[in-house]
Amino acid sequence: MRSQITRAAVSIPANIAEGWTRESDREKMQFLAITQGSLAETETLLTLCEQIGWFPEQRLLERHRRCFLRDQFAG
Repeated sequence: MRSQITRAAVSIPANIAEGWTRESDREKMQFLAITQGSLAETETLLTLCEQIGWFPEQRLLERHRRCFLRDQFAG
């Protein structure tokens, strides 16, 4: 689970950076769409960790807040 969360979370800024360097708006939008998918995956995995009881509630609230802020930035 940890490696899945890490891969999904790392791909968020990586896709934003890669999309930013693209010439066409269509390519940029494609990378932002991929970013949103990675963000949704990260949020889902964190929610599953919460339901399993792997994260203390306060740590998880902070992670959800960060995901929300990133979603606002990417969306």
